[in-house]
Amino acid sequence: MTQDQLLSTLHQRFARNAQFAWEEEWPLQDGQSGAGVLIALTPKPYGLSVLLTRRTDHLYNHPGQISFPGGRIEASDASPVDAALREAEEEIGLPADQVEVLGVLPDYGTSSGFRVTPVVGLTHSGFVPRLDDFEVAELFDVPLQFLLHTANYQRHRVERHGQVKHFYAVPYPGRFIWGATAGMLAMFAAFMTHPLAGLENARADGQELAGARLSERADLGATTPAAAASGVYSD
Repeated sequence: MTQDQLLSTLHQRFARNAQFAWEEEWPLQDGQSGAGVLIALTPKPYGLSVLLTRRTDHLYNHPGQISFPGGRIEASDASPVDAALREAEEEIGLPADQVEVLGVLPDYGTSSGFRVTPVVGLTHSGFVPRLDDFEVAELFDVPLQFLLHTANYQRHRVERHGQVKHFYAVPYPGRFIWGATAGMLAMFAAFMTHPLAGLENARADGQELAGARLSERADLGATTPAAAASGVYSD
């Protein structure tokens, strides 16, 4: 699928967003703190890519983990979209006026008590990253075509406080993307592949995109390297 075809598919699917539903790993509940994250699509010579950050190791929450730019909704934010754009500018230096907001995905609940709104946006050319070195150790990108293939996703489990918890992961060369970030990417892949009324099935790299739910892997009992070492689950 070409970049123009992907963008056309995105516009069509967000126009029919109400038809898409996602089965939550962590139910949405009253009292969860609102947050917004930016799934930033950036043009590359090989096609669209998704920008991701690696958090610095000294942070109290989720040190060293891979995440989207974004964060808690502040009083000054009019919406989760505003929060995602503000945080993206603070964390990676991406000005809001260089982002075309394409739409939002369903809210995503996390085990840490957040209700996260994933905002999908297209970055304009000429963006020069400026990282907040207190929060962001690294900015990198993963090809969107890779992230749209549901076969690239895994489901793992780990025991926490005597309970078994499941989480998504999407390994990429040199990276292990897991937890809420992988879960929202899985939701985005499902959003792009779920059959919607009035749309033909999209194709990517010659494969049919179909199915709103990712299958469980045979290695369900495995844990991430970090979780195996610490015995702690986090998303």
